[in-house]
Amino acid sequence: MPHRPRRRPRPEWNRIRELFLGRRESYATTELPALLGIAAAAVQQAIDDKTITPIPVGRELRVVWEDVVTLALEHRWTSRLLTDALRRFPRAPLPPLLRVTPARVTLPRYQWHILRLLAARQSRADRRDITVSDLLEQAVTTAFIMRIEDWEELEKSLPGVSDTVSWPSGE
Repeated sequence: MPHRPRRRPRPEWNRIRELFLGRRESYATTELPALLGIAAAAVQQAIDDKTITPIPVGRELRVVWEDVVTLALEHRWTSRLLTDALRRFPRAPLPPLLRVTPARVTLPRYQWHILRLLAARQSRADRRDITVSDLLEQAVTTAFIMRIEDWEELEKSLPGVSDTVSWPSGE
């Protein structure tokens, strides 16, 4: 049987694993750019926009783990990327309903081509790996999930969905 070389984890996966497997209560705002792979300006903008709420501790500002994950999901990471990075770690704090699963999606050919082109364009612009799956996830969230009004009924059909949609703050 031929030997298959082990794939080395990508640097992005190392950041994800550091945040999820070495989870701390809070993080200094100064360490967030390196930890998440985002610009310091993005961290400051999230503070200004009140997307994250820093907590003064002595002379530094700290951000709770849930806000760090929220920031990462907003600026860098996708559910697909989290699932890939944490696949071998079933105890990682990732809700089961958030983990991606392969499925078949059938679309007209021109839509597949457009989605591939848009994913490639966004990958280059953001300097991160964006796939058609990521674009579809974003579209579903924007176009459908944010407009759901009957969460109680949906929760009966799919227990845990409400907490998953509001994760990480809904844990």
